[in-house]
Amino acid sequence: MILDRFFTVILLGIVFLISGCNLPQFEPAHLVKDRRILAVRAEPPEVHLNIKLNQGKLDLSSINLDKIEMPSLSLLLVEPAGAIGPVAWSAVACPTNREFRCDGEATKMELGQGEDKPEDIRIKLKVNQSLLMACAKADPLAVLSGIAVQVSIKIGEGEEALYASKDVVFGYPFPAGRTPNTNPDSTKLQVDQQEWKSNMKPVIEPGQKMKIDPMPRENSQEAYQLATFSGSTEKFQERFKYIFYATAGKFSPAKTGGRDFLEEDTQDPFHTFFAIPKEYKESGPIRFWMIIDDQRGGINWLEREIEVKPR
Repeated sequence: MILDRFFTVILLGIVFLISGCNLPQFEPAHLVKDRRILAVRAEPPEVHLNIKLNQGKLDLSSINLDKIEMPSLSLLLVEPAGAIGPVAWSAVACPTNREFRCDGEATKMELGQGEDKPEDIRIKLKVNQSLLMACAKADPLAVLSGIAVQVSIKIGEGEEALYASKDVVFGYPFPAGRTPNTNPDSTKLQVDQQEWKSNMKPVIEPGQKMKIDPMPRENSQEAYQLATFSGSTEKFQERFKYIFYATAGKFSPAKTGGRDFLEEDTQDPFHTFFAIPKEYKESGPIRFWMIIDDQRGGINWLEREIEVKPR
């Protein structure tokens, strides 16, 4: 019973307190201490179907999928030590679900498997009529924003396996003027108001902090429009969201930018502050990653290094 389980949790908490045991301490999400998948990118993130609405419903029967250039997916797989050798991978496409996996889906398509270096992995999306119809049925907003096909990716085998998923959107050429989404351009970076190029290693000492400022390229944040259930058209403007990761140190905050669609006037700043604790004793490079998310499926990333020199 739910009530019994509730009291069991309370009793376990009391036991921990009485025995003096420490509850598990988890690393902050921005700290990369082991192998992780930080992002998956589809190129392009959205393709358009030559489709029409039939009495407000999607008519998928006339689509010729053979004429569509299917997206290719890549991923950002990282670990603190640096370069990663070839890894086993496999990928499956299915309707979107809360588990972000395709194991329990009746309609799915195997996309392939292999063993490659992470930077060389390319997963070509494949869909057929039945999969597209199952994906449309699983998403009540498909008639407005597009049909989302979930790609579930597995890296490695056994207990050490890593999983990630990515939704690829099959949109429509309506309302008039709507164009497929594209991935964000690689954003420029500034550190303490100086351009941070890929061959530069800014130096930081324990106890210090530096300001990291993403600088979106001009016109890279796209304007777009979507249909509504009332039949009207809503116009939107992208505002990139930035997510920061590193092998040591702390970001304040670890996520910046973005847009709250319920609070249109929200304009969170793009910059963050990065600091190294005073007690940090190691010297040498810290790996840094920044994910650029346009909040509608477009993804890109940058990688840099920061040099730590203890006093």
